[in-house]
Amino acid sequence: MKILIIDENSLDLESFINLVNSNYEHDIVGCESNSEGIEYLETALKKRIKIDVIFLDVKNDEILNSTTLLLANQYKKIINPKLSIVIFTIDNKSKLMQDAIDIEYADYYISKTISSADLDLFISNLDLRN
Repeated sequence: MKILIIDENSLDLESFINLVNSNYEHDIVGCESNSEGIEYLETALKKRIKIDVIFLDVKNDEILNSTTLLLANQYKKIINPKLSIVIFTIDNKSKLMQDAIDIEYADYYISKTISSADLDLFISNLDLRN
């Protein structure tokens, strides 16, 4: 499974990569900025690189106008309709998060404080879906 993780906080990014890899060996690409994530997604579109899951840290006020999230949706339509787009954030109770799910702008949202066991279960369920 190829996983793209985009988080502008390098410590959070490293921690999340380690958490994802705690029980699985996935092909993980980590991007430390939205611009780096956009660049990777543009390359993936051009070269038709398959990505199975995108974890994207998006602030509440950026959810519905995030260029990175918009490009992830474009990638999903063109390259991999089974792509899971996961917003991960500190504030996981926001109405905007649910709105993004409701309009199919994202597939899931999870808390950045998710436990290792819960993340493993979450990823296992994604494995079954893809």
